[in-house]
Amino acid sequence: MLPSLPTEIWLSILQHLSPQDLYLNTLNVNKRLRSCSDDILSNESLRNFTVSMSFGLGASTRARWYDIRGSVTMSFTSVSKRNPQYALFEKISVLPDTCHRRVQDTWNRICVAGVGSDVLWRVQLHRNASDESATTGSDVRAVKLPSLVVSEDHGVWCDWRELMGVYFKHGKVRETSSV
Repeated sequence: MLPSLPTEIWLSILQHLSPQDLYLNTLNVNKRLRSCSDDILSNESLRNFTVSMSFGLGASTRARWYDIRGSVTMSFTSVSKRNPQYALFEKISVLPDTCHRRVQDTWNRICVAGVGSDVLWRVQLHRNASDESATTGSDVRAVKLPSLVVSEDHGVWCDWRELMGVYFKHGKVRETSSV
């Protein structure tokens, strides 16, 4: 049985854990630690995640080695007020800069058509400069996010618990073409 400490002290203690340790080791202990872990993960760790999609910019539907690839990377914006399990990622950056217009047009077409649950998303956790205990670094992992939904503003809504679950629980997945 855990000692009966106030929630503020648990929050202070848990803030010293890496996001991976926090997610994997404290969520299933009891309701109080789960609540504290959720609070830290949704308010602090989630803002360090980015979600991106890479796609070919070639004219054909078949990818060729010489096709230019574009990527759209979205950073965390906010947690939904209506459904706090969903996070909005919409601060968009586009690569390569030389093909900004083509990448943006392709992303807009993908948003209108919708994305399936079998699409591989590249998820990255950026390490804070002040966080010495972070063991995850900034590994990019290709994962499937079945509950991810494209928003009206061309960002994405993502179940943040699912995002952290597939990022922390699964190892690196071989990068393949997503669209």
